[in-house]
Amino acid sequence: MKRGICAWVVAWLLLAGVALAEENLTVFVSKKAMSPQTAMQLTGLMARELKLDEISLIEEETSGQSLRELVLMDQAPEIAICTPEEARIWAKEGLLVKLGGYIPDRARIQSQVLDVCSLDGEPFMAPLVAQHRMVAVNRRMLEKENLDELLNVRTHPVWYPLEMQQVLEAFALEDRYALEIWPLDPETNGGLLALIQAYYGGAFLSEDGQICQVESGSAVAGVDWLANMMESGVIGWARSREEALEHFLSGDTALFIDWTQEDAQLARTVRSELEVETVAYPSSTGMPVRSFEVTGAVVFSSGDAHRDAMAKHAVDFLGEDPQAQMILGERAIWTDGAVWLPDLGAHPQGALLRTVLCEALKAVLEGEMTGAAAMRSVSATLEAAR
Repeated sequence: MKRGICAWVVAWLLLAGVALAEENLTVFVSKKAMSPQTAMQLTGLMARELKLDEISLIEEETSGQSLRELVLMDQAPEIAICTPEEARIWAKEGLLVKLGGYIPDRARIQSQVLDVCSLDGEPFMAPLVAQHRMVAVNRRMLEKENLDELLNVRTHPVWYPLEMQQVLEAFALEDRYALEIWPLDPETNGGLLALIQAYYGGAFLSEDGQICQVESGSAVAGVDWLANMMESGVIGWARSREEALEHFLSGDTALFIDWTQEDAQLARTVRSELEVETVAYPSSTGMPVRSFEVTGAVVFSSGDAHRDAMAKHAVDFLGEDPQAQMILGERAIWTDGAVWLPDLGAHPQGALLRTVLCEALKAVLEGEMTGAAAMRSVSATLEAAR
């Protein structure tokens, strides 16, 4: 009898040990999603909220493992903090838990942010933050050209195309470039695509990001404008985004069209004397135009209802907890009355669209095709690939 009781106690302890061992979560953070310090602070808060001893944190930046690699090795984390594009493939495969009821303040979130985090109208990702691109301006350089009035937000809340043209031509008259672009690449073309779309109000995608409309007259007009600026030597070429940014930070150019929070931090540490102002992309509609990229959180289905509920609670917590909000900083996902450009990654053929857009724009800038012909070729390539 004693042996039976002991065996039962040992079995119970083993089962309890297994249960306790399973009371943990693994959180994956993709490269550039957030800083290691931010990731550690957030996972610490989640562990405290869920009353876990710790949460295992896998950072792509330090581990060298991508989310795709982990999933294909059958080691998917319970929670992944990444871009919608990284997660959408797994949503299509049915590997992610639907989060429709776990997105706080959903009514306040900009529709394009929700669209890029949804599949067939159902959110698969809870948006955490959106990083916006802007145009950075060297105030001192504009002052020397007597153009600093353009930075008065009361009289010039948005630059119209003629005002942008005024800046470009003022520097061109002195045989200098106000602005440089760099070779078109899907990974670094966000700022240029935003400028082209905003200039004449020609978004490449419909508001929900699902329909390609690159052939619209306003989109083609933006492409042709850029080609004319390059042909006439008003806009210059840099060898890379890094070189264009360095020229701006060094005071060689007056504008940089792909300014992000990371660039602002770099400017503060490397060029503290640089007086930088930011403006929205020039817009013919008079409305500010936002170009953005989202970082969000997804939950991989584990097959265990308790673990899935725990992971969903953790994601919900990130969107509601005041301390988590302070760590995340300005979330920039809320509706603000501006025109938000749909993210190309929201399109069902997003990766292909970015690639063929780069190829088409390169052909236009090299004088091989007109803007209209190039955009027709983009539509034809997408249609053939469906």
